[in-house]
Order: sequence, then C-alpha cells, then structure tokens
Amino acid sequence: MADKKEIGGLVRLAGWVFYVWGVLVTVYGFLKLLNIVKPDSEFVTAADWMRFSVFQITYGMVCVGVGYLLFLFIKKKL
Repeated sequence: MADKKEIGGLVRLAGWVFYVWGVLVTVYGFLKLLNIVKPDSEFVTAADWMRFSVFQITYGMVCVGVGYLLFLFIKKKL
C-alpha cells in the first residue's frame, strides 16, 4: 500500500499543475477578450472570438478551482 506522503506529493503536484495552467489560460483569455491577441484566421467573426475568449476564461478559472480544491484535500485528509 502506498504511503500517505507519496500520495500527498502527487496530489500537491497535480494541484500546482492545475493552478498554473488555469492562470495561464485565464490570462490568455483576457488578452483575447481585450483584443490584444488577434485571431490567426480572417474567417473568425468578432462574436465567435469573444465567445471563445469567455470560454477560455471560464475553463481557466475552473482549473484554478480544481487546483485549489486539491490543496484543500491535502490539508484536510492527509
């Protein structure tokens, strides 16, 4: 059976990965929302670009939330 500290380290690592990835995706989504980053294709409409940037912001915030929940899990359970 695996030791609790080994599992705790893996959960902590996963929490950091989710947290960092969520922050990066959220910042990139805000850059798209503010039109600092332009679309590569000229066939993308402004409404589609805005919708995708809001999706990216939401996805990033969910990743940050999952990372935070993993940190809470480590504090409470192990």
